[in-house]
Amino acid sequence: TFRQALGMSQTPNIRKILTSLLVTKADDFRLTRAAANALAAGGPECIKALSRVLFNRIAQVEYRIYVAEIIGKSRTPQARQLLQKALDGSKSMPQDLRATCAMALGLTQHESVIPVLVKLMNSPQSSPLIRNACLNGLAVTKRREAVPYMIDAIGGDADNRQFSRDTAPQLLRHVTGMNFGLDKEKWQDWYELQKDKPWKTGI
Repeated sequence: TFRQALGMSQTPNIRKILTSLLVTKADDFRLTRAAANALAAGGPECIKALSRVLFNRIAQVEYRIYVAEIIGKSRTPQARQLLQKALDGSKSMPQDLRATCAMALGLTQHESVIPVLVKLMNSPQSSPLIRNACLNGLAVTKRREAVPYMIDAIGGDADNRQFSRDTAPQLLRHVTGMNFGLDKEKWQDWYELQKDKPWKTGI
């Protein structure tokens, strides 16, 4: 197929063609998606090429969002660096794209992304959309180290975290297989008993 044929090549010219397709073929999502997937399968240099689309303000936001997800799924050190850069230094990014970068950072499934997501989630400057994306990012890390932060995110009106009132328990149910709803104390008690025992995260 088109994707397989181009994805097998590591040459700079092919990377350039694929990157160009992502920017110029905005009316053909199937083509741009195939180009992004081909690049994602091509190693560090191809991830670097994808980053040029992620940070390209000319490219349509929906394709930049797709590219952010593809970068996260590559689970490479380069992916973590690029996505963190997007979150740290690109506050001018569209909010939905920045939110996707937060979730995609979780998709890298590396323990080092947890404090990054927690810091952004707890920042007073973060919008509910960004904070919710960080919470989803913590869930998709599939790491038990993320669970106490997700429990802590169960909040109500008093702590101005309405964004997480329903989201945190739902994600915790998927991750742990348990269901204590909005009862934060029960979640905390359960985690204290289980944190050193073998168990699998569910997402």
